[in-house]
Amino acid sequence: MVKNIAIIGTGNLAQSLLYRLESSKIKVRIRLYDKDTRKKSLAKKSTITYSNIIDKDLAKSEFIIIAVKPNQYKDVCRDIKRFYSKSSVVISLMAGVKIANLKKELNSEALISRVMTNINSKYGNASTFIFSNKFCKAGKTALIKRFFNIFGTSYILKNENQIDKVTALTGSGPAYFIHFLEGMIEVFKKFGFSENEAKSYVKELFYGTAITCMNENKSFKEIKNSVISKGGTTDAALKALDVLKFKSILIKSIREAYNKAQQLGKNK
Repeated sequence: MVKNIAIIGTGNLAQSLLYRLESSKIKVRIRLYDKDTRKKSLAKKSTITYSNIIDKDLAKSEFIIIAVKPNQYKDVCRDIKRFYSKSSVVISLMAGVKIANLKKELNSEALISRVMTNINSKYGNASTFIFSNKFCKAGKTALIKRFFNIFGTSYILKNENQIDKVTALTGSGPAYFIHFLEGMIEVFKKFGFSENEAKSYVKELFYGTAITCMNENKSFKEIKNSVISKGGTTDAALKALDVLKFKSILIKSIREAYNKAQQLGKNK
């Protein structure tokens, strides 16, 4: 397992990774880099250091994880190029930034991997997707996969375009899920339940349903049909969703996220 990593940028996703690494008791030294000096508070343990500038200690990192906003990648890559070891793998968590763009700012034979995960990594329940360039050989990619298995389940993708697709699907996925959850909360409230009651009931509903889906040896359709009685209340609600073209709206919405990921890559 990897022993030394650097994380550049300590936003919500990076903090989710950090929380999981700390709680999993994995023996790894972590270097945090962030311009915001308030983020020094994240370096709570002796195995975690913080700096507000990228420095020579970066060369000790086997993995260099870039978790900044996509529009900041050029400046970050230029700083990385000054200090990193050529044997280090540069792992980008940035949406839309192509390997070709990263290579221009680093060097033509840099070991680069694009990784898309999500905030579910905080509690070890993320689906993580990995695509590496040709210089990142099978052994290195296998090591990346083992590392990200700490945060859930990892998958190797066949081509880079798939990263943009999973960015729209699973990277953003928790927000879609919560958006629907918020809608359910509003419905509970309109039916006369308090805010706290609505939140509690909806969380139990979604959590319980997820557990059922994970444990039942049935298709989603079979599980759904076990709730529906023809001509009953559930049937009426689902037919109304079909009339409103709920699935078409969802597909169009996620397509917009995918188009945005593609646009981010073209704008670099």
